[in-house]
Amino acid sequence: MLGYTQFPQYYSFQGADLANDPEFTQFHSQFLTHAQPTALPARHGFAPLPQQGSGTSSQEENIGNSIEAIEVDQDPEEELLKQLAKMSTYKANATQRLGGLSNAINQMGEKLQHHERAPQLNDTLASRLEKFEEHLDQFGKRLEKVEERLEKVEERLERDTKRIDHMVAGVNDTNKVFRDVLIRIARRPSRGNVGQSCEEGFDTYVVGGDIEDS
Repeated sequence: MLGYTQFPQYYSFQGADLANDPEFTQFHSQFLTHAQPTALPARHGFAPLPQQGSGTSSQEENIGNSIEAIEVDQDPEEELLKQLAKMSTYKANATQRLGGLSNAINQMGEKLQHHERAPQLNDTLASRLEKFEEHLDQFGKRLEKVEERLEKVEERLERDTKRIDHMVAGVNDTNKVFRDVLIRIARRPSRGNVGQSCEEGFDTYVVGGDIEDS
């Protein structure tokens, strides 16, 4: 058995005659350089694929479920933008590695086409590639959900901004009314010569107390 313990989850096959083949050993090393889904965070659904015969892991079935829940009413817009940018980067890296993995599979198929187990090996690698593509597709769907939540946050911020503007305008109107009332009180003849009697904090001063009510 020619065992590739560095990356057993992608393939294993009979082929002792290849164990001492320098060309194949070099290519195998190049293949591993491309086929590294573990370079992406496992919490985003890119954990290593299971070894053949081990069945489908729950993480494959529920890819991305471990991504932190982003609640519209809890996370600020800045945090959502950071997570969106981070996930976009992961998706881009995964897409690039997917291309490298596909090329490596094609090259390995050419090198092993005369080997008796080449068809079975190619089928195994193609199956692994298909699973990785499914992972990437599901991750893209998770990314779309984050983008939708970000849109909701932006809508909420816009509504809040309008509501705050309305509240500020209301406070300004109330201040104006209060200011006018103080001025009218200060101008009543019954107060006599009140001098500069308007309250501090308002920018109008009434000089003298002989001015009739307006």
